[in-house]
Amino acid sequence: MSLRRPRSAAIACVAAAVAVLPLAGCSLKRELKTGREGQGLRVAGVTYNVYITRQLNPHDAEDSAYTQGETADQPGFYFYGVFLTACNDNTNGARLTPTTDFSIRDTQGDRFVPLTLPKTNIFAYRPKPLAKKSCVPSAGSIAATSPTAGALLVFKVPVIAVENRPLELEIRSGGESHRVELDI
Repeated sequence: MSLRRPRSAAIACVAAAVAVLPLAGCSLKRELKTGREGQGLRVAGVTYNVYITRQLNPHDAEDSAYTQGETADQPGFYFYGVFLTACNDNTNGARLTPTTDFSIRDTQGDRFVPLTLPKTNIFAYRPKPLAKKSCVPSAGSIAATSPTAGALLVFKVPVIAVENRPLELEIRSGGESHRVELDI
């Protein structure tokens, strides 16, 4: 029984693994450009964190408060809720205003923008200038203390877009653009 054969097989396996590393690195770089739900993403100095995303049913008791003023009359579409925070984590005291430039993109390049929610919707995302260490929604507000723990963006998305996953939330501000992969 020769020890050379297992050793040369081990060397071949290590060589193959080393040869694949550059390819894995390229793939890893691509994934790092897109954030994930639950992880803060800094865009133009403001840290955005998508806490939860889900389909909203305007006929459901809880969801009717989120979709207040909107109707799902159009067949083939559904409401998609994105609950997020936008925080000024800067320690230098600079006031920052979160962006209003959000969109959902599918793998086909289709782009969907959030609906304008009525002023009476207490969960709606409403950016305002933020002092250091402050957020939208404000600490202690109903939106911040609700089970979703975030301000709401509502998108009207065609059902077919679900077939073109993953969907990504694009956040644009100050010449920067970053994306968050959304769970469905």
